[in-house]
Amino acid sequence: MLDPEIGLHPRLPNPAVLLVLHAAIGSLLLIKSTAPAGAASFFAVTAYYVLRVKPFAPLAEPQTVGLCSISLYLALNSRSLLGKLPRIRWAAQILPPLLLRSGVAYPFVEWGLDALRNPAHFKAYIAGNELAYLLAKPVGIEVSVFLIFLTECVLALLILLGVWRRVVGIVSASLLSTFLVVAGYPLAFPQNLGLIAASLYIFKGSEGRASVSA
Repeated sequence: MLDPEIGLHPRLPNPAVLLVLHAAIGSLLLIKSTAPAGAASFFAVTAYYVLRVKPFAPLAEPQTVGLCSISLYLALNSRSLLGKLPRIRWAAQILPPLLLRSGVAYPFVEWGLDALRNPAHFKAYIAGNELAYLLAKPVGIEVSVFLIFLTECVLALLILLGVWRRVVGIVSASLLSTFLVVAGYPLAFPQNLGLIAASLYIFKGSEGRASVSA
């Protein structure tokens, strides 16, 4: 509501509608009504953004696509509908954790492949961002762009496979935190916070078990 540019995008609904939707979903999450919150987030916010806005805005954040998958995980966690249907009980054990991991992995896939396909954009961004340039300076910008591609694609694969969960979770949260600081506000700032929390949540504990009480 405080950003005058949010209402300028022709494919976004009225900012007041967005305010009500986000406040309602946040309230549901605060009272631990995770399944309704996830369903509302998926159907009313993130899926709309991914299908309606992102295809026409190339710079739109891949983090929101990740949050779309995480929202669906919340709607389909093991204590909700999937867990109550015997014929697809196996799906209740496999699908939701995969959705959660996919939500964290997706931004790394898109960033990594984009660094390979469009290195000029990354080079220009690093050269023009003081913090990014300082991080890239020891090895050079060109090598840094290649390392972005390699690191993020490998990390995404490890996240999807669910291996070395503690280490991978810390690396994921650390990279997302770095992006959050380097990019600053408002570029995907709240989305990065959500993905950082998801990274730490998925990979917490010695077994890396992921579950949410609805």
